[in-house]
Amino acid sequence: MASCAKTSIIHSKKGQNIPEFIYHITSKENYKKILKDGKMNISAWEELSENGCQGIYFIDKENFLKNWVGRKEPELFGDVDLGELLMLWTSKGTDTVAIKIPTSSLDMSKLHFRPYIKASREATETIDNDTLKISSNLVKEGLPICELAKYAETDEPIEYVYFGKITPKLFQGHLETKYFDNPLDMIKSLFS
Repeated sequence: MASCAKTSIIHSKKGQNIPEFIYHITSKENYKKILKDGKMNISAWEELSENGCQGIYFIDKENFLKNWVGRKEPELFGDVDLGELLMLWTSKGTDTVAIKIPTSSLDMSKLHFRPYIKASREATETIDNDTLKISSNLVKEGLPICELAKYAETDEPIEYVYFGKITPKLFQGHLETKYFDNPLDMIKSLFS
């Protein structure tokens, strides 16, 4: 995986624009399974794919509301709002939970991020004969968290990926919403 030269990340988190909290959005059913099993697992789709980014996915509230919700990328995803798309993927048509994790409790060397549009374009460019062949390190590994500040002044939707174990004792609570036909209603219910 990509890495940065050793820096005092703990002392410079604010200067690197690392959010205080990140959220893992999942179905309520999966949340109960996480509590029962005592751990978060990587996405089932990513686990089955040798091409995917095999970590645990997160968003930060501010970036999500500012750069995902209300944004469309028709050439990549058709005429759908990125925030809505994320809710549809993660909720699986059921009540939804956003698990809140303080970044201060994570090993920063295992926390990476992906500029979502840039990574999606790279993944799309690698499709050949209906077979997804991803060779891009950005897609498979993301970027080390110490590079996050480069994206601070952009409108890039950011997705975080953690390549380590996360147990419920790291949770600082969760937010819940009932399922709504309109994913934007679910987003408002979770983050308003």
